[in-house]
Amino acid sequence: MKSDKRKRRKKGHIQAAHPGRRRKRRARRLANRQLVRRKRRIGRSRGRRDLRSKGRIAVVYSDASEQEKRPEADAHLLQLAATAGAEAEAAIRGSGETVDKARLQQRWSEWLGQVVPGQVHPAVYESLMRAFVGGAHAGNPEPPDWLLLPESRPASCILTAMNEERTIGSVLEQLVRMPLQEIIVVVNGSADRTRDIAETFEGVKVLHYEKALGHDVGRTLGAKEAQGDLLLFMDADFAVPGELLLPFFLEIRNGADIVLNDISPFVDRFDRRDEVTIMKEFLNRVLDRNDLSVNSLTAVPHVMTRQAAWRIGLEKLAVPPLAQVLALEAGLRVGKGGHVNVVKQNRLRTSNTGAKNPVAEMIIGDHMEALSQLIKLKGPRLAYADTVRQRRR
Repeated sequence: MKSDKRKRRKKGHIQAAHPGRRRKRRARRLANRQLVRRKRRIGRSRGRRDLRSKGRIAVVYSDASEQEKRPEADAHLLQLAATAGAEAEAAIRGSGETVDKARLQQRWSEWLGQVVPGQVHPAVYESLMRAFVGGAHAGNPEPPDWLLLPESRPASCILTAMNEERTIGSVLEQLVRMPLQEIIVVVNGSADRTRDIAETFEGVKVLHYEKALGHDVGRTLGAKEAQGDLLLFMDADFAVPGELLLPFFLEIRNGADIVLNDISPFVDRFDRRDEVTIMKEFLNRVLDRNDLSVNSLTAVPHVMTRQAAWRIGLEKLAVPPLAQVLALEAGLRVGKGGHVNVVKQNRLRTSNTGAKNPVAEMIIGDHMEALSQLIKLKGPRLAYADTVRQRRR
């Protein structure tokens, strides 16, 4: 009898017994999937800096689940910001001037320094800034989508571009939302309309070179032309929402000389990393800056003060790992800013894809040059003490 039931069950004539077991198996599978997701979230969160341990409130989160924990601006403070914006608008118009980004930026940085002189969370900062802009355009049903900076010092953007006609417009549309003193576009080796599109934007200065300059040479040329006290370095591969750039300037306001793009949440575990990522972290470790993880001047965007750029040497900016070594050895304050996922969004080309591609080989070579310079400065053991070998035997 039992053998007949087994045969019929195999043929699909009757349902399998014990439905409770199936429910338990499904519950176990669901629990396992939830555990895997939790481990992945924990892995992505490693390497992020929690400034609360230092008594600060400027904490940057990248996971959607953690963004819910971000503090909100106090309602009274928001009202103060809106009132200050309205007063700034009245004062500017009263002097016979137009309410533009530059004039509003000056009033905003003065108010922020007086009312919120300490460090501020990026989410709180953005809320206050929008309240200020909204107050300055209270009579306008659609206030401009401006992004005011937390710094009173003028800022310049150096943007390198080569055959980027598909993206240069959207990149510049985000940058012109900010009251930058200037945007310098270094167009080199382009055979498309990159230069023509860039020149249609007001306030954009184009440096045009017929031949390709090299991967990072444009940074040096743009920095030499820049007049701002703060330098924002970017490329035109893809548009970065202006909101993601604000944390970089907040870190400068907090006292940093150089602020790197914190890409550690987007990097996989060590055994799945490529050679370039391994080299970046190795360089930081031998510099005794484990806190920087895989973050490097190789990745844009990043911001530095003009004084820091000159101290490093403008020509050294063309070799980002070398510039990072010189910056840290000079005692410059190097920190991490916002999170821009260049790992996923960088434009794929034949030169930067595949094993031993030219771009990867060039970056690894730059790191070898940086390590060579570091060995000259600190000796062959770098940051590692010689405490194991007994040389007298």
